[in-house]
Amino acid sequence: MTTEMESSGRRFESDRRFRTIFDAAAIGIAVIDMTGRIIETNPALHDMLGYSADDLRAMTLSELTHEPDLDADVAVMGELLAGRRDSYRVEKRYVRKDGKVVWGRLAASLVRDDDGTPRYAIAMVEDITQHKELEAQFLQAQKMEAVGRLASGVAHDFNNLLTVIRGYSEFIIGRSKDQDARRDDAVEIKEAAQRASILAHQLLGFSRKRVRHPQVLDVNRVVRDVETMLARLIGEDVNLLLRMADGPCATLADPVQLQQVLMNLAVNARDAMPAGGTLVIETAEEVVTTGRGANACNDSGRHVRISVTDTGEGIPDSVRPHIFEPFFTTKEAEKGSGLGLSTVDGIVTQSGGFMRVRSEVGRGSTFDVLLPCVRGSAASETPVEPAPVPVGFETILLVEDDPAVRRFARRALVEVGYSVLDADGGPEALRIAETHDGRIDAIVTDVVMPGMTGVTLVARIERTRPDIRVLYVSGYADHTMEQHGVFEDRLRFLRKPFTQGELARALREALA
Repeated sequence: MTTEMESSGRRFESDRRFRTIFDAAAIGIAVIDMTGRIIETNPALHDMLGYSADDLRAMTLSELTHEPDLDADVAVMGELLAGRRDSYRVEKRYVRKDGKVVWGRLAASLVRDDDGTPRYAIAMVEDITQHKELEAQFLQAQKMEAVGRLASGVAHDFNNLLTVIRGYSEFIIGRSKDQDARRDDAVEIKEAAQRASILAHQLLGFSRKRVRHPQVLDVNRVVRDVETMLARLIGEDVNLLLRMADGPCATLADPVQLQQVLMNLAVNARDAMPAGGTLVIETAEEVVTTGRGANACNDSGRHVRISVTDTGEGIPDSVRPHIFEPFFTTKEAEKGSGLGLSTVDGIVTQSGGFMRVRSEVGRGSTFDVLLPCVRGSAASETPVEPAPVPVGFETILLVEDDPAVRRFARRALVEVGYSVLDADGGPEALRIAETHDGRIDAIVTDVVMPGMTGVTLVARIERTRPDIRVLYVSGYADHTMEQHGVFEDRLRFLRKPFTQGELARALREALA
């Protein structure tokens, strides 16, 4: 009798310990009978799925499974309950009671009697939703980085081509008479190349991190410069209207970053109008006397306002507080990264301004970009006569891996008086620097070249020619140049595409 009581006591204690562990476990646990019904669950599973224990006892795990994962889940769980396998592991999605989809890492095991008869299954489910969200964000960031590298490389090659096109069109213009039809053709080519160089500059700015270059600018001009690109972005079913202020609206900002703001807002508006609509961009000056921008620039609170208004679906009140959060998006995974509006807010804040949003569900949205006004005038739109191309007499070592750019740059410098030694890369430039008997006054070198960067090349040449002057050129993004140390104050840098005059003036500054 005593032995039976002791045995019952041990079983009771064992059951109590099991129940304590079961209830205190940090991951969800479910006990499932051989028909697939849930017969026991713990609090962690209740928290994860939002169902009570009674709710879950009337369900199967398959009923909780997100539909796209259902077929595979039913098949493998069926094998387990039929005794054809003892365990399996899988990452799958579950649907909570409130409809939200969560990720779980499931480990299911079959429990058998001593004679091998299957009795029930135990499913342990770890909530990995946050891990999956971070993983998706990381993959999206990798994808954006890859696209950025591609865009940066394409823009670099594009800038090399534009250097040649602009340069030789200017040669033709300079040698043609005013009445010559060929001169008019060359002017058209040059102007098209100039417009294309703006496009390449925008591509570089959008593709990678970019060093800010703030300047006093008229936002009206920025909007007009990007109008054509905006029209292409939003498509033919969206009508684009511009309502510009009568006078200039001057602010201090990076023009490429401000164009990026406009493009991101336009894309966001387009996505809010899947059936088409109207997009209105308006500029004006506004005095901000209360709120975030009241003392942003001066006592008057004067701001430049750019308003982007769409006739789209509008933003629900529950969503509006989160729209500027990184990676927050209401779009499908393939259609939005959740970075567009956060990028806009970051650029505007960095420029000393702030964002304001007005929206009504079913009646569209307005995003206001408010930037501090500045005294003084923005750059004039009136063409300025270029300064005369400066001449020189020094000996220059020209290093450029693109043959067409190298031929143009050599001719551009020879025509204004320089003696030019040219090389297609670092190794040949080192050989010339070592074997040339005379003086080499300056080196004009591309920064990013196969085998040896321009910075490394200059460092090696300076060992034997410490007085040599340096002018770096490149068509890559500012971020790439910064990685190579080219944006140190003591270094001269010329951005591609460049003309003969721009090259000659930059070289004279480097030689001064």
